[in-house]
Amino acid sequence: MKSILLLKPLPLNEPPTQASSPELEDASDSAKAKSVMSHLERNIDGITVSVGSERGRHQLAVRGSIDANVDLIFQENTADIGRAHVDPAFRGQGRCRCFTQQLHHAVRKIGFEKMTLKAVSEGRVAWATLGFRPTPFAWHLRKARFDEGFSEFRNRYSTDTAELIDGMISENDVNVFPVLANVNRNRESSLQYKEISATILCSLQDWGNYPPPNS
Repeated sequence: MKSILLLKPLPLNEPPTQASSPELEDASDSAKAKSVMSHLERNIDGITVSVGSERGRHQLAVRGSIDANVDLIFQENTADIGRAHVDPAFRGQGRCRCFTQQLHHAVRKIGFEKMTLKAVSEGRVAWATLGFRPTPFAWHLRKARFDEGFSEFRNRYSTDTAELIDGMISENDVNVFPVLANVNRNRESSLQYKEISATILCSLQDWGNYPPPNS
């Protein structure tokens, strides 16, 4: 069974658009869910979105170039991504990033405060680069494993970088997670070790303004 890492993002940064739309403040939950659906279909090529409702939750079913399920939990002002899979024919075009960013913008407009997901180990790097971090429970549950995994590769980093990472781990600073997520003892990393910090952390700086992929 694939290991599951519970993640949540840091507090959402203000997107370029207004965080909450005044016209949606008094709208019903169904109307808000439909506004998210319309935003996604309008801003992402090659998808269709439908809305369902069950036990106080509204579910978005995204199909097409991206296959995803999202629960809109209005009682908690939370969008929970249950699944997000990019069709193999469309991979390498930034569609997962685009989907996450557009969902971010859409749920901010209806007053949501966070997005959550469960990430299998294979997806940790991708989700970490989009700003998701472990919950405190998940971090403490796996902290020893992260520390042990990093120690095996410590000598591949510069002394200053290794000491910085060690300090962040010991201080329970979850912002170190994008680097740790890339440490996988079971296979060769897709990133060169000297490039990990720069590649991942630089990608965090402009993700809110990242343009949608070309069709």
